[in-house]
Parts: sequence; C-alpha cells; structure tokens
Amino acid sequence: MENKTWEKGELMKIKDDSFYIRPRVIKYSLMRTDTFYYPIKGFVISDIYAMPKRGVLVDFVNGQFQISRTGGHQHFYWVKSGLLFKIAGAGFAILSIVNAIPGGVAIGAGIFAVGILMKKTYKLTIRLKRKYHMEVLNLSAKKAA
Repeated sequence: MENKTWEKGELMKIKDDSFYIRPRVIKYSLMRTDTFYYPIKGFVISDIYAMPKRGVLVDFVNGQFQISRTGGHQHFYWVKSGLLFKIAGAGFAILSIVNAIPGGVAIGAGIFAVGILMKKTYKLTIRLKRKYHMEVLNLSAKKAA
C-alpha cells in the first residue's frame, strides 16, 4: 500500500476502480494448523504502491503482513542479495589480517563493498506508477444488438 504496509488475502470482489480482499492468516504449530479470517477490506487501485515479484512470499509475521526472507521461491537469493559476497569479503579480510597477506584487507573490503552494492540494487518488489501500472479489465462486456 502507499503507507508501505502489505496486505494478503482472498480476492472477494473487483469493481471498476477498487477491489476487496479478506485477509487470511495461517498459523502453523506442531500439532495442527489454524486459519484465521479477518473482515473484508476495500482498496482503491491508485493506493497500490508495489507488488511482490514472482516467487516472493508475503507472510504474517509479528502482527503484520511482510515479505518473508526465509520463504518463497527466490533462486540464488543469498547471491543476489549480496550476503554471500559480504560474508566472503569479511572472511577474506580477517584471514589476510591473521596471515599478514599484503593488500588482502583491501581485496576483502572490495568484495564486501560489492555485496553492499548488490543489496542496494536487488529488489523483491515491482514498483507501480513508474514503469508498471494496474488496471481492471471488464471481460463481461454487453453485446450490442
């Protein structure tokens, strides 16, 4: 949404410029799974700020919906998000300090900086209103006689 909160649920109704969803939360426990439904909420299409990319899981965590960094089907997430480069850079810098490798800290810092740059540029969402937009298509058009 425009206030940077996520909503997830069953699509109940679509109108010309709005849609209605019923938020659904699934709680998993050791013995059973519970599904909770909340009251139906209405949204205007112009209020949509972003959509998750394909394979990104939006889950109910800490009392609100948010993107789950542990779930979903994001291929090579640890590489794309730069985490692997940050770990490797920090490890190489520490190893070069311990073994007194000349220039090793600079190489490790460079690899770490690449990881930070990758984290800044990797997005899990599609931002609307710039390159993409959303519209409702009416597929039940009346035939002219």
